Amino acid sequence: MYSSGYSVQTPESGRNPRGKKRKKLDSAGEEILCSVCDIWVMGVPQYQAHVKGSKHQRRTKERSADEVINRMPFMKWDKGTGIHTCEVCDVKLNSSLVVMVHVSGSRHKDNVEAYEAAHGEILTYGKPDDHKISSSTSTSDNI
Repeated sequence: MYSSGYSVQTPESGRNPRGKKRKKLDSAGEEILCSVCDIWVMGVPQYQAHVKGSKHQRRTKERSADEVINRMPFMKWDKGTGIHTCEVCDVKLNSSLVVMVHVSGSRHKDNVEAYEAAHGEILTYGKPDDHKISSSTSTSDNI
């Protein structure tokens, strides 16, 4: 692994991580796998350009959001539909980023406080400051 957080991998038998056929590349080039986007890029300059791109940035935020959401005891996810349900607010949310916006809102905060008062239970990840996602665009942070 390089200091900037990427690793160089050689694809086995000409297939990419999803098992699809790969194009033949110049033998002098270095292939780099972006594990966030599950794609191969040719060389460090192309990789650096890739990680600055909007799709990679969005996928990185979604992955970070998913890790935080998985620790929220009140948030349930239906694998079949991909819908998240906030059991405190009884609302359905269609993406990880929408969940993060929801839990940062004042209505959710008020509902969490009411739930905690009524049940005498602290919802560890129920308050907005507990699960802010960094919006840093540094490539080493978003790989």
